[in-house]
Amino acid sequence: MKFKGLKYGFLVLLIISIMPVCLGQSKRIQPISSQKVLERLDSAKRIFDENPMEAIIFVESSIRLSIKNDLTYELALSYATLANFNYQLQEYNSVLLNGYRAIPQLKIKENWTSLYQVNWIVAKSHYHLKQYNEAYNQFAAAKSVGRLQANPSFEVKAILEQGNCLFAQERLVEAEAHFRSARVAAERSELLDLVAEIDYQLGELFLQKGEQEQATIFYSDAITNAYQSNNNSVLTRENARRVSSVKKGDLKSDTLVLDGLKQAEAHFTKVKDTNSIVQNNLQKATLYESFGNFDEAKTAVSNSLILSQKSGDIAAQLESSKKLYDLHLASNEREAASQELNNYLLLRDSLLKLQLQKKEEQLAIRAVEDQITVLEQERKLDQQTINILEREKNVNEAEIRQQRALLYALVLVLLAFGSFSFILYRNTKAKNRANQLLYLKSLRSQMNPHFIFNSLNSVNNYIATSNEKEANKYLSKFAKLMRLVLDYSEAEFISLEQEIELLKLYVELEYERFKDKFDYSFKVDEDILLSNYEIPPMIIQPFIENAIWHGLRYKGQKGELLINFTNYNDWVEISIKDDGIGRKKSQEIKTPSQRQHASSGMKNVEDRTKMIDKVFKKRINYEILDLPKDGGTEVIIKLFRYE
Repeated sequence: MKFKGLKYGFLVLLIISIMPVCLGQSKRIQPISSQKVLERLDSAKRIFDENPMEAIIFVESSIRLSIKNDLTYELALSYATLANFNYQLQEYNSVLLNGYRAIPQLKIKENWTSLYQVNWIVAKSHYHLKQYNEAYNQFAAAKSVGRLQANPSFEVKAILEQGNCLFAQERLVEAEAHFRSARVAAERSELLDLVAEIDYQLGELFLQKGEQEQATIFYSDAITNAYQSNNNSVLTRENARRVSSVKKGDLKSDTLVLDGLKQAEAHFTKVKDTNSIVQNNLQKATLYESFGNFDEAKTAVSNSLILSQKSGDIAAQLESSKKLYDLHLASNEREAASQELNNYLLLRDSLLKLQLQKKEEQLAIRAVEDQITVLEQERKLDQQTINILEREKNVNEAEIRQQRALLYALVLVLLAFGSFSFILYRNTKAKNRANQLLYLKSLRSQMNPHFIFNSLNSVNNYIATSNEKEANKYLSKFAKLMRLVLDYSEAEFISLEQEIELLKLYVELEYERFKDKFDYSFKVDEDILLSNYEIPPMIIQPFIENAIWHGLRYKGQKGELLINFTNYNDWVEISIKDDGIGRKKSQEIKTPSQRQHASSGMKNVEDRTKMIDKVFKKRINYEILDLPKDGGTEVIIKLFRYE
């Protein structure tokens, strides 16, 4: 690593020392600003969600830089970024202004991904402004780009949106043709989420035509495909439609709709879609209210209020609070209604403040966009000046070519030197890594033979007492454990499921030997996705061995060993807890040989975890806690999910 730092330091000093010689009058050469523009655009995208105003100021500065240095493509990217920000802020007229500025250069440079995105948001903005013909044409342009990219999803979405434009104009025959065409393409490409969306739109279309039976078929197909593809938006919209169409007193219809809501809630909970759960609870509340079950309605609304508070969605909180107030009022619960009204008013004030803040931000953003418009006008007016500068640049072209040739030669020399240095550094790094892996393998192979010999003695005792059945049973488990240890000994990591299997076998064997010394509990959270976690083999076993051999074995009465695997979002907590004599007493009664064994076991674990972090960049944290009043020991291991 020291060599690497010296290498780059030498290169920097060499370049700095010879640049003036190569470039001569450097003021005549414009700095390359394209990278600066792209960096500012990246910064704007990163901060937009938290600070839209500052993000747009970044874009404005990138536009200034692009205009100053005549970077037409970078200017188009800047306008495309600004159009995307405008769309997220629902400033649809600004989307059209900046999007149409970006499109020509994106076509010239054949940047199909950016062109599709700009065509799409321009089309959606026309749609929101009820300019359906213009929206239809821009979706057609997006469809063409999707074909150029051979991206069926892009193409299907564009056809679907063209159908929506026609549907909004009540051109139902043409809209149906587009929807059916999109559905065929979506099924062919197995895009079930889009099939669900198209089925729902076809249901809406046939409902508009008054063909209820056909509409019901498509709505049902939409639900089926939405469940298969996790299209929660379709599920929520279809459930809302069903709730709104329930006829009062129709118990069969009520039951069917309620069953659908419960099924959807289970699905939303499974996929952890909080927003959909909130809407589902509000829909249930409306349904319960329609047939006079106010208690169930209030429970559903309370659930939606709690969830929206956790997610920070003030609009959903406001809707839930208003609904809860209405329910309390309908139930003649005046005090509860009054309290909920206060909550509702507080939430409304918070929402109004946010809206006011957003309005102020929008005014400030429009001021910046006005400056951008002035810049664009100045750019067009200054075209003649730019041409003059171009002619001046041509006069110096020969000198610049000569300087470039010299610079290229220098770069080639530096590249050759850099390549040689990099190869040398890479070889050194590879050797170091090989040595580290070899050391890690040696640590992995140091399984405690003490357990093996004692296990064989246990088999011998069973045989000596003529307990052939128990001997066979014990020996079978022991052989399985040894086979697993040997199978995993060559692996750097195994799945958490495999490690748990190995540990369970180990604990069962130790329990067979020390039944009079301890009972044990082995619990694994059901919601742990065991396949998402990897762990070095036999990294946990030494902690369990210490708990049994140095904590529980010397306890006067029968002890307890608890081994728990608990799920926490991105990591699993592994707890090994015993109520043995504790580390202090254990240390006092140990023989020198036992002290050396325990020390070397823990040293092996410590060395392995450090080396794994160093070589594989995987963290395995552990902590050993002494329980109060010499009440035993607890080891807490944190295993983080691998990427």
